[in-house]
Amino acid sequence: MRPWLCVGLGCMAVRAALAAEVEHPRLFVTPERVKRIRTQAQVKGSHHQLALAELKARVDEPDDASAYGASGGYVPGYRAVEAAFLSAIADNEADRKRCADASYAALDGWTKTGSATLGKSIEGRCLALAYDWAYPAWSDDGRAAMRKRVDAVLRSLGSISHGNLGGNRTSNFVGVIRGAELLLQLSNGEDVKAERVRFLIGELKRYFDRAFGDLGACQEGPGYTEYPGRFAFGAALAARECGDPTLYDAAAKHAFWKMLMYTRTVSDKVNLSLMWGVSGGADYTEGWASQLLLLCPAEQLPYYLWWYDRNMGRLTPKNMAHRFYGDRHGTVWSLLFYPADVTSQDPTGLFPRAVMDSRGYIFFPNHWKESSAILVSLAAQVRKDQKGWNQPEQLAINLIADGNRFIVGPVKETKPEVYSSLLVDGKYTYKDSTESLGKASRLPPKPKARA
Repeated sequence: MRPWLCVGLGCMAVRAALAAEVEHPRLFVTPERVKRIRTQAQVKGSHHQLALAELKARVDEPDDASAYGASGGYVPGYRAVEAAFLSAIADNEADRKRCADASYAALDGWTKTGSATLGKSIEGRCLALAYDWAYPAWSDDGRAAMRKRVDAVLRSLGSISHGNLGGNRTSNFVGVIRGAELLLQLSNGEDVKAERVRFLIGELKRYFDRAFGDLGACQEGPGYTEYPGRFAFGAALAARECGDPTLYDAAAKHAFWKMLMYTRTVSDKVNLSLMWGVSGGADYTEGWASQLLLLCPAEQLPYYLWWYDRNMGRLTPKNMAHRFYGDRHGTVWSLLFYPADVTSQDPTGLFPRAVMDSRGYIFFPNHWKESSAILVSLAAQVRKDQKGWNQPEQLAINLIADGNRFIVGPVKETKPEVYSSLLVDGKYTYKDSTESLGKASRLPPKPKARA
């Protein structure tokens, strides 16, 4: 734990000395991973060569709108992270300094970061990664300026008070705000045994334990699992690399990777998700699927990799938006964690035709070969969390086929006509209440009759 007890100018001197003792990069960018990225980037047509080329093209394009599809907002933060990553993996001093300077310039020009909750959390997460990865190539003055910003953002994140941070810790606010602060604390050199870090780990462990079913489904929906994922899962992986596997172990108890395999497919231009909770169903680009490459059990990784390549990676349509998670700096996770030494394997015929999450969501894909897949879901709504978005979902049904959405969910609307529900004896089963819960049961398959 850091000895912060000091007064006056002596406190500033102690903090500066301690900051100077922290070795950067501290998170994710290890010599072994850098070597692997460089080696694989030389292999023609490889995941790393294609993904790295797209990331470099964005950073080298000075116009934000052309590079990232938008300007302002959070884009400077995303640019800062990607440029810092290129600095950390550069094989020569000129590129290392050039990319670090680009990262600093993006952060320095990023003065409007949004709300005091979500906006500050995004600033904290982007700052954590950019600060850690570009720090070695910054000037002493640049380091000092960004240390002040880190301290200011940590104070802001630590002072946030919001109702969704309480209760049973099932709101995505917990994953976003607590995850951002934990990432920044660790990036700043804080020890995993420090009191504040222990508190953050405890809060995020409650989030992982209570918000998700055994496959990773939550009542807020897939978008509100993936969106906080880049904060909470990033924090879990970072804490593990700093010596505490508590959050990694808590996240690994849920088969999030399998849920993606059963609920996502691609169209010609975007990836599509079955809809539940209040989530939309297309174009998730947070980098979460790449983080899950580290959470998938080794014996299941070939099957997940088969799905990943065709939905997020090198085998997706070349004109698909956000290929390799090109938005929101998601590409860095695919470069860091993609297992080039694993041979993918088609799960069709090996995985069951349907799975059920313990929260009562049932998913049916017909195959995992290409975008012509048919995906169906049926919901029972077997439990309700008091914190977090919610929709009534008794017998709610969704359908995607051949890259098109045919039956959808209500997202955040509440008009009866926006709900899709299975009819029983010709009767509509939707009830305008999230308090009415259903039941879901598994029946063992019947053995095939002998001819």
